[in-house]
Amino acid sequence: MVSHEIARTIEDIYDLTDVQGRILNECLEAPGVGVHRMDLVFDYRGTVDEALFARSWEHIIRNHVCFRTSFHARDLDRPLQVVRNDTRFVYGTVDLRNMEPREREAAFRRLVEEDRKTDFVLEKAPLMRLDLVREEAEAFKLWWRFPEILMDGWNIPIVIREFLEAYRALYVDGREPDNPVTYPYRDYVAWLKQRDLDREEAFWKEYLKGARLESASTGGADREPSGRWERLDLGIAHLFDGLTQWAREHEITLNALFQGIFFLAMDSGALDLTMGATLADRPLALENAQERVGLYLNTLPVRCRCDAETSFVDMARRFHREMMALFEVSSSSDRQIRQWCGLPVDTPLYDCMFIFENMPVHEDNYDGLGFHLTGYNFENRPSAPLNLFVWPGKEMNLKVMHDTGLYTSREAKALLEAMEAMLSALVDSGDMPVAALKQIGGR
Repeated sequence: MVSHEIARTIEDIYDLTDVQGRILNECLEAPGVGVHRMDLVFDYRGTVDEALFARSWEHIIRNHVCFRTSFHARDLDRPLQVVRNDTRFVYGTVDLRNMEPREREAAFRRLVEEDRKTDFVLEKAPLMRLDLVREEAEAFKLWWRFPEILMDGWNIPIVIREFLEAYRALYVDGREPDNPVTYPYRDYVAWLKQRDLDREEAFWKEYLKGARLESASTGGADREPSGRWERLDLGIAHLFDGLTQWAREHEITLNALFQGIFFLAMDSGALDLTMGATLADRPLALENAQERVGLYLNTLPVRCRCDAETSFVDMARRFHREMMALFEVSSSSDRQIRQWCGLPVDTPLYDCMFIFENMPVHEDNYDGLGFHLTGYNFENRPSAPLNLFVWPGKEMNLKVMHDTGLYTSREAKALLEAMEAMLSALVDSGDMPVAALKQIGGR
């Protein structure tokens, strides 16, 4: 029985969404691996008032329920999330100012690796860690970590913008920050229970009929996951202008362009396979859906198929049309999809993921704050053994994260090199059959 004192601190209790439930289960099944967590590092030049820094983040935690939410499953019929009104935020500080640059970089890297070994205690809010890392007299980092069960990457620019606005109010205007309009996450939980499930079931039965769900890439069937992850990056900023112009001329989104190239770069020989892709699930029925902070994201199986003679442009346009159709069923969970398609509960719907990142944090206003953003790095570890992240801005970058037991460094490097070769060919040639494009990529 909950004591009266504890009950007074509880603001709300409600069910988990299916996506939250899946993340919770995968976190509990793989402790110490760092799955389903976001690690963010923002590099700033200038000086910051540490006390106002802390007050700005306390303001954010008071305003958004996701930062005051904990998750409970032990001795319960079903998992529940609990919002508390007494959540206290404690931030950390790291002082690396007395180190040489190379020594400082190595020290911070060690801190990051050690931190990733420490799981979040999902029963205790706030489920985030935040450190102010001082590097020089006029250089510092914001080091922010949280589990994906709280919120998705779409929220990061929203929260950072609110942090800067709160800091501006305190530092420049000398007043308390304004309270933004916020919305309870229970609205979304309730909306999910009112969907037209018959329509979604009919869609998935037709969409995945005859789909290939087994391995889509070079990982051998005799390999076992290691739980160890490797990251490989490939900068393709030199292709940004050409790819942007190519997409504009052919009326194709960069998302569909990169999805198509990733599909062709898979060294499987298949022209019909399924990958996971992240989609925003922010229904228009929810007021101000685009500005809500919480987990409004889903990962869905995306079927990629074409004929060898198909032109890349035609294939990419088809991918775009089908992605638009997926937004109509973007709330379907993997549990529901398996059930509707008659698949066993342990059947993977995909074993590789495509993540197209779109976080315009460089567009924030830093005027008068005494510091400005010079760079950032985001990293998360989804549960799929092979993951491609695309950063589409001017500093265009491809990132592969893979389980080293299922995919080797050589295979991951070959995947990125194949993608770069095919992207360059499109910039130079405009369009070509997918078979010719795969040959250029050595696939």
